[in-house]
Amino acid sequence: MLDESILGAAYRAWSDSALCALLGRLWRLLRRLGKDSLLLGLLVGPSRGDALYAQSLSGRAVHRLSELTLRLLRPLSGALRDSAAGALARSLSARSAALHFDWLFGCFCCLMFLVPHSYWNNLYALIGALVFLGAWLLLVAGGQREAVYPEALGLGPALFALAVVLSMLFSAERESSLRFVLYFVTALLLCFLVYAVCRDRASLRRMLSFLYVSMLAVSAAAITQRALNLVGVNYHYTDTVLNAGVPGRVFGTLDNPNNLSAFIQMTLPLGAALAAMCRDKRQRLILSLGLALPVVALVMSYSRSGWMAMLAAALVYVYFSERKLVPALVLLGLLALPVLPQSVLTRLSTIFNSADTSTTHRFAIWEGVTAMLADRFYWLSGIGLGPEAFQAVYKFYAVPFGVSGVFHSQMLYLELDVELGALGVLSFLWMLAKLTGRAGRALGRARDAERRGLMAAVVSGFAALAVSGFAEYMWYYPRCLFACFLFLGIAMAALRMEENEIA
Repeated sequence: MLDESILGAAYRAWSDSALCALLGRLWRLLRRLGKDSLLLGLLVGPSRGDALYAQSLSGRAVHRLSELTLRLLRPLSGALRDSAAGALARSLSARSAALHFDWLFGCFCCLMFLVPHSYWNNLYALIGALVFLGAWLLLVAGGQREAVYPEALGLGPALFALAVVLSMLFSAERESSLRFVLYFVTALLLCFLVYAVCRDRASLRRMLSFLYVSMLAVSAAAITQRALNLVGVNYHYTDTVLNAGVPGRVFGTLDNPNNLSAFIQMTLPLGAALAAMCRDKRQRLILSLGLALPVVALVMSYSRSGWMAMLAAALVYVYFSERKLVPALVLLGLLALPVLPQSVLTRLSTIFNSADTSTTHRFAIWEGVTAMLADRFYWLSGIGLGPEAFQAVYKFYAVPFGVSGVFHSQMLYLELDVELGALGVLSFLWMLAKLTGRAGRALGRARDAERRGLMAAVVSGFAALAVSGFAEYMWYYPRCLFACFLFLGIAMAALRMEENEIA
């Protein structure tokens, strides 16, 4: 049907064009060069580092420590299981899915983003992560759960965690940095827990469902803010001169429109993954239509970096899931331009406008930050986590127009180098490259639409993170940090399942 439609004719015209042929030759050339490239092979080739880490002294030490912890918890787990409270819990959980560990953890992850900013405390996330980690360890010790060891996450997360711990040695404000170290510990715990919970497709689908609900609820809250005119224009978020006519930017429950944008960037691909995994066509259609809600909320956030990130994610997803629809997507985008609201067009026109204060402020910050990194080997050691550590050092390197109201570098990659040093930024980039490479290989081997859709959603999420990281430091708001590491944990779990099925 698609081949006989207008879209099919457009695709055939594109595939027969000289430009398509030229791009195809260029892509094949790059692939041949990539196969002979040692660096590219290390980044996206089969991971030897993970296997070496698991067999190394440090990897074996982590494994032994985990085993010792489980052994020590075994008597406590047995006592709880044999107690009256344990018997009651087993009886209730046998009749109610609500007491199931996966459901409770999923509800926690969902509620973590639904609490309005004014009522939220990041300590709640740390307490919740520790409670669920303790409960999971007791279940594993009692033989109720399959044991998962931290080294299973791989070398990249291990090096990143080490960089977070070592950052305290070089922090310019140790007391303040400790608070942000705890945020990163929370994020890593959430990543491990979601990786441990999602052991099969049913549990993965369940976890995706909870995050899908949280995405819809946060998006609905943002749209309600616009519908009830609850958000006014804020000159801290928008250049009111160049963006005349742009209304107040919504933020839902997340305090800041850029936070809302970052949250949607991490959860929208997961929503697409949930829809792809649904075999019932009617349910898949409903889930796919539901994705319109976060798209509308993202538009209302007026986050330019968010728009660009999700455009990249959409192109990547469509390319890998249904390549024939790429020209249609581009054509649809061009046809949508004349009917877009004037406020959106105004906002789009300022993306590359050097007169926009938001843009010039970013460039001024980057100039000062690069000067800071080049001095005193800060690029190697970092200066510690948190805005207090950043401001304590940055003020000596700030340039005009990049002095006031600066709490971070406005770029994920720069900020990782600033706060965690070379080990932090390189380990994170290594982790992203390896996961993307694994997802790309899995995509090449996947044959059915469900598996291709899941892997395409994973790759598109990485694309969104990579693009937005150039213009935003989305981890400044801890709940965005948590959302990102939940996405990473789900991506690792999905890749593990896919690779096990292929093997």
